[in-house]
Amino acid sequence: MKTRNILASIAALDLLANAHAARAAEYYVGDAIEKNNLVIEPNYLTGIEMSRMPEGMTSGPDVIHLEVDVHAAAHEPHGFAEKEWIPYLTV
Repeated sequence: MKTRNILASIAALDLLANAHAARAAEYYVGDAIEKNNLVIEPNYLTGIEMSRMPEGMTSGPDVIHLEVDVHAAAHEPHGFAEKEWIPYLTV
């Protein structure tokens, strides 16, 4: 019985410690766009805090983080495979 109580306590502590990670969510905005042999997917995330928050930037449950995912299209001419993430891209 003691072992069961200890395991239940450990599981509860783990759930509490990792609850913040479960709140993050990613939402896609519209459909993906193909332009210049790239697939562009705009999205936003909620429930996250950036690791290097700029001074004066707020965070909280009502704040969103905007981003765009960019991957190679089927015939990308620079050697990237289809759906491969494009590194070091400046938009």
